[in-house]
Amino acid sequence: MNMKRIMVILMTAVTCLSFSSCWVIDQAREQKAEDNAAEELVDKYEQVFADKVRAAHGETASLTDVKCVMHESGRMYYGLWEARNDLLGTIELNGNSYEAVYYCETGKLRDSVHTEDICSEITNALPLDKSQIYEVVYPGYDYYDKNEYGKILKFDSSLNTLDDVIANGEVGKEDVKVFIFTYEDVSSLTEAEIMSLPIIAKFDRLRNYGNISILSLKDTGALDDLKDKLNRNRDLITQYKRDDITDEKRQEFLDNFHLNCAIAVKNDFYYSNVEEDDPELEYYKIG
Repeated sequence: MNMKRIMVILMTAVTCLSFSSCWVIDQAREQKAEDNAAEELVDKYEQVFADKVRAAHGETASLTDVKCVMHESGRMYYGLWEARNDLLGTIELNGNSYEAVYYCETGKLRDSVHTEDICSEITNALPLDKSQIYEVVYPGYDYYDKNEYGKILKFDSSLNTLDDVIANGEVGKEDVKVFIFTYEDVSSLTEAEIMSLPIIAKFDRLRNYGNISILSLKDTGALDDLKDKLNRNRDLITQYKRDDITDEKRQEFLDNFHLNCAIAVKNDFYYSNVEEDDPELEYYKIG
């Protein structure tokens, strides 16, 4: 290798190192600015957030662990977390803890205080052996990776029941997702039995996305992985209705997650059909 070529390689390396150093410094500077913006937002709205919680749930409700929502940037800096105009917090009420989000620009409060009340009506009305139910979860759609937050559905603080959500829920906000994990083998349940239930007729009036999934477990060996995938893909089961999915693929899904079968009813309501009176329900069963 001649000296000229060596010098070119060295100069290129120095240039790359210099560029990388500047990039890292710029990213650190931007991250500091975003962190400062997050702190300012907490300082400005934390008391307003706390007052909103007490107004919604009474003077015994308290707010802790307030932080700013941080979303990963879509800009050039990979790994940059940007401050958003929303705050997260934990509501302490009657010995229980609940997730909460306060939207600073609109003054709205969403929390999980009544999530169990709203969603358990569905579970209780299904023809299932309640003694065989292992767990019921209500996976949230506003999951924040930065804060490991948003793993449970939250509703506007003014909504206390499923009827409230159906009648008054804000379109595009009040999703209802109920995922039931049971040891009961529900393979014999038919579409007619499920779809004729009064609770399904009520579910059909939901003016937002809805998903009721019943997952019959052989064991819990793959449950954590299954719940993680359901949290990230709300249509994990119903996507297997596609014509291009083979029976072998469906069986592979059941085997991978240690399932006897899986049943899902989905209310696929979107903004585009906001004027429609009868959102169409979709039923699917694997196994």
